[in-house]
Amino acid sequence: MLKKDFCIVHVHGNNYAPLIDGTSVPSVLEITALNRALMSASELASHANRAFPDPDLDMPNWSERPDYALTFSAAYH
Repeated sequence: MLKKDFCIVHVHGNNYAPLIDGTSVPSVLEITALNRALMSASELASHANRAFPDPDLDMPNWSERPDYALTFSAAYH
């Protein structure tokens, strides 16, 4: 239901929590969503196929560990 009106614009894997067993998926995600009505079609398209963490926005929650690398395809937006 959220996908209808909202677009995920940012994701950060909290590296203080472990990965889900047997996967490369963090067990804790910090997710920012924005109402699609506030974005143009070109802005929506620019959020497809992004990789995180964003070095301009993110930093590890636990400074002694590297951030988790996350990549999403347009199918998730």
